[in-house]
Amino acid sequence: ALGNANLFLLNPAGIVFGPNAQLNIGGSFLGSTANSFIFDNGFEFSATDLQAPPLLTINIPNGLRFRDNPGSITNQSNQSTAVDSSGNPVGLQVPSGNSLVLVGGDINSDGGRLTALGGRVELGGLAGAGTVGLDVTGNTFKLNFSSDSSLSNITLANDARVSVRGNGGGDIAVNTNNFSATNGGRLVAGTEGEGNAGDITVNANNFNISGVGQSGVEAGVFNQTLDGASGNAGNIFINTKSFNGSSGAGVTNNVLTGATGDGGNINITTGSFSLTDGAQLSASTFGQGNAGNVLVQASDSVELAGSNTGILSTVGAGGVGNGGNININAASLSLKDGAQLLTIVRQASDTQPAGKGDAGNVTVDVTGKVTIAGVKDGFSSAIFSSVGTGATGNGGNITISSGSFSLTDGAQLSASTFGQGNAGNVSVRASDSVELVYGDIFSTVGAGGVGKGGNIDIQGASLSLKDGAQVQTSVLRASDTQPAGRGDAGNVTVDVTGNVTMLESRTDFPVGFAASWERGRRVMGEILVFPLAPSP
Repeated sequence: ALGNANLFLLNPAGIVFGPNAQLNIGGSFLGSTANSFIFDNGFEFSATDLQAPPLLTINIPNGLRFRDNPGSITNQSNQSTAVDSSGNPVGLQVPSGNSLVLVGGDINSDGGRLTALGGRVELGGLAGAGTVGLDVTGNTFKLNFSSDSSLSNITLANDARVSVRGNGGGDIAVNTNNFSATNGGRLVAGTEGEGNAGDITVNANNFNISGVGQSGVEAGVFNQTLDGASGNAGNIFINTKSFNGSSGAGVTNNVLTGATGDGGNINITTGSFSLTDGAQLSASTFGQGNAGNVLVQASDSVELAGSNTGILSTVGAGGVGNGGNININAASLSLKDGAQLLTIVRQASDTQPAGKGDAGNVTVDVTGKVTIAGVKDGFSSAIFSSVGTGATGNGGNITISSGSFSLTDGAQLSASTFGQGNAGNVSVRASDSVELVYGDIFSTVGAGGVGKGGNIDIQGASLSLKDGAQVQTSVLRASDTQPAGRGDAGNVTVDVTGNVTMLESRTDFPVGFAASWERGRRVMGEILVFPLAPSP
């Protein structure tokens, strides 16, 4: 294409971009396996109806029409004659600030790359006959799918990469039936210069991310402010009926070391939600700026399982800013085999000072049961909010509202400070039973900590503590490397309408409630238990 002209490619039989394919154009690109372009003047240009009259127009198409069984689009382009700032091959690339749009049939990218630095990439398609709207404003192309469209599938595999990360701007939009990113396949946005990043939006009936590629990069969705950049990260929106992340995959929205700007939010709206085998959601700051929030809103269950599996918001070593909040709204929540929800201000690393800022809050609001159970590979299934050794800032609050609540087999709720700042509060409010079986709820001013411990508040229809379960606020003694904690322990308040049951202490863990100190400077908190028997 000459000058800044856009290129529209139409081939209903299918499109294949081989390993060495590249685009040499000055504008935006749209490739589609539709049968025809639709124009706003009533004309239609067909690639299959040879009897249609010739058409000469300078209008821009505003839609695409598909017949049954649309052809697929395959992208294998990973040609390395051009690379991005991180040394990644760009594959099919349009000039900065332009759009790259693929509209199938199914779209398959096996190791292929799509790049529109600071521009827009949109992927989508139909599984059958129908039309897709097209909005063109300058260099920006946007697709419009009707709510009753039968969508096709999109697969990114084996280090396939879609990237719009540049000097600010850059959006990715995906509309699909099944979205699958495996073995390093990923969507990438963010800013590496001066300017705010754009958003990543995925609308899919099923959303699946899994595995790490040969490059060592995990599969998933990433929106980041890079080292040396100045600007805010964009948001990540995932709307799906089923969300599944496994085998180290992730959804990440971070401010990296050396960057200045706030992180974006991660918003997931789904039917069911599952993370397993080291998969994570992360909204954190390691630079100068606040981390974003994480929201998981599920009409059905939220389940996390496996060590190093979790949802976290971190003020990392070297980070200066507040952590984001984690909010879970669902029918039920299960954390098992070492899975965690975590907000933390981290201690110093080998190369960076301890973080400075407040940890975010964790809020769980479910209509049914919250189950937290088990330990695996040294990881307790848990909800944690913590200020690390030498860090400065307050811990976040942990607030759980549910039908019933169960904490078993070494699982924990813990709000603690080992740095300069107050620990957060822990609140469990259940309309039915609260059960702890070899599970603990802690609020701690740890060794090296200077600040107040948080309060623990439990409300329910009944409360059962068994097999060494503890509810404890404490100020800890000195460790080998840190002085004794300094501050007041928090209070423990239990208010239930039925029975409080305490049974079966372990040899090293007596069951019960405690507000204690271990030779630190302290004021011990109060323990208030109100088991209110029903009226006769």
